[in-house]
Amino acid sequence: MVISFKDAVNAGNATLHLEEIESRTKNIKPDDVMTLIYTSGTTGDPKGVMLTHKNIMFICLTFNKVEALPEGFVHLSLLPLSHSVERTMDYYSVLERGAIVYYSRGTEYFAEELKEIRPQCDILVPRVFEKIYNGVMAKVKEMPKKKQKIFNWALSVGLQAAPYFMAAKRKPPLLALKYAIAHKLIFSKLKNALGLDRVICWGAAGAPLAKEIHDFFWAMNLQVRKGYGLTETSPVLAVDGSPKIKPIKSDGWICPFPETQIKIADDGEILAKGPQLMKGYLNKPEATKEMFTEDGWIKTGDIGVLDNEGYLKITDRKKDIIVTAGGKNIAPQVIEQRLLIQPFIEQIAIVGDARKYIVALIVPNFDTLKQWAATQGISASSNDQLVKHPEVQKKYQAIVNEVNQEFGKVEQIKKFTLLSQQFTQETGELTPTLKIKRKVIQKKYADVIEEMYKE
Repeated sequence: MVISFKDAVNAGNATLHLEEIESRTKNIKPDDVMTLIYTSGTTGDPKGVMLTHKNIMFICLTFNKVEALPEGFVHLSLLPLSHSVERTMDYYSVLERGAIVYYSRGTEYFAEELKEIRPQCDILVPRVFEKIYNGVMAKVKEMPKKKQKIFNWALSVGLQAAPYFMAAKRKPPLLALKYAIAHKLIFSKLKNALGLDRVICWGAAGAPLAKEIHDFFWAMNLQVRKGYGLTETSPVLAVDGSPKIKPIKSDGWICPFPETQIKIADDGEILAKGPQLMKGYLNKPEATKEMFTEDGWIKTGDIGVLDNEGYLKITDRKKDIIVTAGGKNIAPQVIEQRLLIQPFIEQIAIVGDARKYIVALIVPNFDTLKQWAATQGISASSNDQLVKHPEVQKKYQAIVNEVNQEFGKVEQIKKFTLLSQQFTQETGELTPTLKIKRKVIQKKYADVIEEMYKE
């Protein structure tokens, strides 16, 4: 059942129908369906998105102009091959630039592969950036106080320099001198240790990227370029291009893609028009109709705002918005992002629709938690025992209390439960791009959630 690639090519050459290939190629029209990509199913059953040759090639060629990546760069691919970002940017676009593509064995091997391959470009989900950031910050806390002080000084200098990198502007002389020292003492060594010394740019797509993490990488002059879109838009609607073309903004602001119109509906939903909009859902004319306004704007299902320079910021999923029993609207992703940058937290799902207050299901980062527990003399034979330990509960209560201070009273987490098992794709709680499926989680942990609402 297994043959070599060489033998497959030779067999194909032996029966090559050039006239048929030429005929089929000539008959392809821009509006013909090129591929079907299924939605991830975060808000319902997956649907087959019909994307045309025009859709895909518009994104592919325009993306390469915007990003201005060199020919033949080295690329490490991590996202699932069925994902629209992976298909269009990590496959068609990188091949159009003649890139060398390495395929990762998975997230558990990714840190090791970074060091081995030292890629020049990657497109990753924010969770990967969060893991790298938390890993670095955890290592810093283990350093002697003197080295911590040097690192913190270098990071503060880097954060001062980041706006100049994001706008492709020259740094003031004194800052340039400080940055050169910070780079030599800290950043160059850190990039070498992580395998990031050859990075030209990294893409962050699939979910919002927290400001602290975005600015942390830019402080090292590692260009993290945010992307936003849907499978239904092939998938790009907005993307940070080269800062030489247009300045990059922090805190989630992102520039609309060329030839793409974006506006905000009266209810805050982001609407879009452009050459990348899908032909429709396979065999689902009613679902297709529901995705568009009467005048042809696609409904993204995301809530966002536009600033006076035309930059877009996504604040939450429309279907994720929690409306409390008191009628208050709460954007859970904003709160979740603030907690996910805490080294002790691996995953979180906030719940509270039609309830008096919001609660959280928290999956600890067990590596970090176990290291801390050892220093506190806490012993446990299992994760289940560990999360129930009173001192562990106090530790997480302190973390939640600290983050709660950043939000208004109705947005504060009143109760939480620590879970001993991670959310995974295999158990149905995560999409292939590591987004949580709220409905699945709420159903699976219904008893746990109800317990938190008992007076």
